[in-house]
Parts: sequence; C-alpha cells; structure tokens
Amino acid sequence: MVEPSSLEISHPLGISYIIIAPLDFWLSLYRWHFVIVPGAKMKKRTFLLYGSYIWTKTLLGLTFHPYKFVKETIHRPILLPVLFSPLITMFLLFLAAKIGSLLIIIYGFQRDVVAIFLSATLISLIFWQLLLLYLLVSFLSGKWNK
Repeated sequence: MVEPSSLEISHPLGISYIIIAPLDFWLSLYRWHFVIVPGAKMKKRTFLLYGSYIWTKTLLGLTFHPYKFVKETIHRPILLPVLFSPLITMFLLFLAAKIGSLLIIIYGFQRDVVAIFLSATLISLIFWQLLLLYLLVSFLSGKWNK
C-alpha cells in the first residue's frame, strides 16, 4: 500500500484524492472529480471526454434544476465557470448571427422568422443568466452570513 504524500488525502474507503491548487479549469476539474490512482495517467482524449461530460451534466442540471445545481456549484467552486455558459452562448449567438448576415441574404417573411427566433433566444438566455446570477449571489451571501 502506498503511503499518502503531502498532496494526497486518504478517503475512508482507501481511495486517494489529489489536492493541488488549480492551474486551469480542466486540470482542476480533473483533480476535483476524478479518483487518482497513484502513478496512473489519463490520455488527453479521455480527459477531454470526461471534462465535456461534467460540463454537459452540470449545464443540463442548471437548465432543469437551477436551484439544486447552483447549490452544488457553491460546494464545488471548480464548476463556477459553468454558471456563465449563457453568456458564452450569447456571445456565440451574436457571432453566428453576424457571420450568417454576411453569408446569407434573406428577405420578407423568412427575415421576420429569423429575427423572432434570435430575439426569443436572446431574451431567454438573458433571463436564464439573471436567474443563475441571482441564485449564486443569494447562496454566497447566505454562506458568508453564517
């Protein structure tokens, strides 16, 4: 049995977790969620798939159960960037709309349908981001007041 070093914390079940200050989001996500076997290495592709899985799982949770998953995010601060996914999506929406306006020219009813779709998407993303920020601020203020 390998003795835990200063960077490892032993779990009662004999599982070791590595605790190191995060250098970037994916590396921190890897250390936060993965059980590290001493000496084992993960391939980049597997790590990317795992990081994508955690991001998607948390994003779907924020979509359907925002209260529960914002609370979980407070307990796992490494997941805080996921709370800003609506902002990232809005940026990508504006970028796609600008590229689309340069490449595709439409008139009449089709233009109205595209405008309604983009505006409805923008409004829903803004309200979703405001809800997530409100829950984050309320949970953080409740945590600090205790």
